[in-house]
Amino acid sequence: INAEYGGQMSLKNQTDGANHGTAYGLSAELQAKRDEGYNSNLEREAKEWVEAVTGEDLGTDLFVSLKDGVILCNLINKLQPGSVKNINKSKFPFKQMENIGNFLSAATKYGVPATDLFQTVDLYETKNRSQVIQGIHSLGRVAQVHKFNGPVLGTKIAEKHNPNFTKEKLKAGQNELGILNSAALKMTKVQSAVTVDRSHDVIKHTQ
Repeated sequence: INAEYGGQMSLKNQTDGANHGTAYGLSAELQAKRDEGYNSNLEREAKEWVEAVTGEDLGTDLFVSLKDGVILCNLINKLQPGSVKNINKSKFPFKQMENIGNFLSAATKYGVPATDLFQTVDLYETKNRSQVIQGIHSLGRVAQVHKFNGPVLGTKIAEKHNPNFTKEKLKAGQNELGILNSAALKMTKVQSAVTVDRSHDVIKHTQ
């Protein structure tokens, strides 16, 4: 009985820890500032993109639909098959948060900058909605870099341009540099020739 009771208490603690309820004090102020600058249009775009890629209906509340992490794992698997091999369908909070963590790890490997991604609690406890939306938009941009053949979200990230110089181009550049250096040396000699040499000037002192 004690073991069973202890197990129930442990599960209750995990559940309570994942649902802190209303924020007060400093947490409430931070939440208010985050909500103040929230962009609902970006949320709508993110929601529509996730639905288009996964084929799943996210309902009226994006964050409730994403909370268990299942759809996020399906999303990254659509972009990069096999990214998350085991998706938990459990209702236990720690399993759902594990799904979110697996998605975040897979997104990082996919190329999403860590600074663009959110923390597990940002989504699970709806602590930072803007950061969650930013993470989804960043994932959409990276998907374009990977040439994902599907729905598009956001502006494509500019790819780095690595110029390919042939040996002929490098040699021509070295020849041009040699000509410039030679011309600069001749100019220096000319300037030196016209410079007044005052090293032999005699300075008379009044006695």
